[in-house]
This record gives sequence, structure tokens and C-alpha cells, in this order.
Amino acid sequence: MFTGEFALRLNNLFKSAKMLSINWRSFKARSQELKTAFNYPYIFGKPVGVDVALDFVKFDTLYSTFQRQIGLQYYTSGINGFKFFYQVNSTNLNSIDTARISEIRFGPSQYTLYDSSILKTNQFQFKVRIDKYIPLGTTTTIKLGLYSSQISAPRIYFNELLREGGINSLKGFNEQSIFASNFNLFELEFRYLIGQNSHIKAFWNGAYYEDRSYGHDKDIYDKPWGFGIGGNIETGAGVLSLVYALGKEKGNSFDFRTGKVHFGLSSYF
Repeated sequence: MFTGEFALRLNNLFKSAKMLSINWRSFKARSQELKTAFNYPYIFGKPVGVDVALDFVKFDTLYSTFQRQIGLQYYTSGINGFKFFYQVNSTNLNSIDTARISEIRFGPSQYTLYDSSILKTNQFQFKVRIDKYIPLGTTTTIKLGLYSSQISAPRIYFNELLREGGINSLKGFNEQSIFASNFNLFELEFRYLIGQNSHIKAFWNGAYYEDRSYGHDKDIYDKPWGFGIGGNIETGAGVLSLVYALGKEKGNSFDFRTGKVHFGLSSYF
């Protein structure tokens, strides 16, 4: 499977610290995601800012989700700080299981498909990311990374789950192939620096996740992990990222035939 991604991030628009980003990706067959965001920090010179974001996802032939968000930020120093946001999600089915509806239909004008469903709920999300770099010398360093994301709601549906895995998440797994309501990731990297924007690395990353979405007889959880090698090489066209990783999940053994190659190209101007 071949996936793709395009990301454009414009910082310091009009020399006023504003930020505009556009991010498109295809993460599996017939599935696409488009994210846009605008950030206005340090309004009137104060350590507060606002941002708006729009996110559209088409997942295979099953559903499409449209997400709107407005946030308020408080900066403790530089770009570090806290963010509070209000988010609204709406989902449309792209295909309907008419056979299933026929099975549970009791009368010519009575459907029970949504009788037991909670159609509107309040949902809370928590995310934190911490990266720590420990220099070992002039050309070597250790990177420790911690990322945690959780969803809390009376009922969580499949289309609302976090989608993790891939070059910017758990390496060694297909892009956005892990669905979770609770995802926790730990990363350990050894880097050898060969330039200002270039390095080679060996890494290990592991995660613990849970899927508490509606429709399962019991909770789903796993502890996937992977390891590999890779690096960033600065070229005339930008910074080329190339990673080879093996992943292990659900008690399966490692298989070199299922190794993942993650690569990308970042250009700065």
C-alpha cells in the first residue's frame, strides 16, 4: 500500500507571528484527510492567542466526518503554554447496510436503528507531548519522547476514534492503522548528527492503547512496539526523511516481510 501526504505551514505571516497550515494525506485505500488551521498568537502583545481549525475525513466508502474547532491559548514562554478549545464533529454515512435495516424493521414506518443510540454527546479530549534531547557529545544525542491522547465520552463511535501509526506516530505500522480511544506512546532514539538538519538514527518505540468504542462485547487493548533505523538528509530540494521499521502487535512475532518504509520530503523557504 502506498500512501501520501502534503503539508504546508506558513509561519510569521506578514511578520506578525500568525500561522497558516494546510495538511492533506491519504492513509489507506479510498481514504483521505484534509486539515486546515489558522493561529493568531500574542494578541495586542499579551500572552494569549486564538486559533481556528477545520478537519475533513473521508474514510473508505463508510463515512465522512467534518470537524470544526476554535481554541484559546495561554503562553507561558515562547510557544510553550496551554490551550483550551471547543470542537464540533458531524458524521455522514457514505453507504448504508440496507439488509441490516430490513432485519430490525418492525413496521412500514418504524425504524429502531437509532433507538438505543446517543445522537448528541459532550466529548472531552486530552493530549500531551513531551520531547527531551540529551546531548552525549558534539555529534551524538538521545531523544526521549512521550505522547498521550485520550477521548472521554458517554459513548464513543468508531468514526470518533484516534487514528495512530506511521512516520509521525508509531513507526513500523501502516499510516493511521491503529484505532484507539486511549493512546500512549514512548519513543527512544539515538541520533548521530552529520549536519545542521541531517542525522542518522536507531530507534525503539512502543505504545499502549485501548479501544472502548461502542459495538464491542469487550474492551480491545494492545501493546504494539517496533524498532528500526533511519535518518534525515538535507538535499537541495529539502530535508529527506527515510525510515525502515519492524512492528509487533497482538502477540504476533516479527516478520521482515511486513517491514515498513516511511519516507518524506520537507522543504523550507
